[in-house]
Formats: sequence, structure tokens, C-alpha cells
Amino acid sequence: MDYPELTMFFWRGLNFHQKEGPMTAWLCMICSEGIYRKKYASAVKRAMSHIPCIDGLIEITKNTKQASEISTITTLIAEILLITNAR
Repeated sequence: MDYPELTMFFWRGLNFHQKEGPMTAWLCMICSEGIYRKKYASAVKRAMSHIPCIDGLIEITKNTKQASEISTITTLIAEILLITNAR
């Protein structure tokens, strides 16, 4: 049974960066700039807080505009998230 009113009520209160999964937030953070980058970075920190060096990884990606430039880090994070739970 589907309840569209309840679904819309739930999603309306969340911001765009809170609706996405950890890997989507990671990729959006890499490709974003300015205030959106900060919002995605906070979403990544919240979702991946169990990874000890996540703050350092976020700092490394600050000057990166293309996801392909840090593909090895992205692959490593994806493998970690397969083993552990996010959020």
C-alpha cells in the first residue's frame, strides 16, 4: 500500500543533501563548489563518521573537480562502505 501524502510530508522536511546515500553525497561533494560543497561535506561526515580519516579525505578532495582524479580514493571508500554500515 502506498501513501504519497505521508511520503511527501516526510521528504519535504529534508534538504537535498540529506536525501542521498553516502556514495552519492561523496560524488556530489567532489563535483560541487561553494556552499553546496560545504553541505555535501557535512552530509559525508555524518554518513561516514565511522571512518577515522574521513576529515582528511574530504580535505584532500577540496581542489578536485573531476571524480576521475581521485578514483582510487573513491574505490577505497566504496569498499569500506560495503563492509561497514553507513549512518
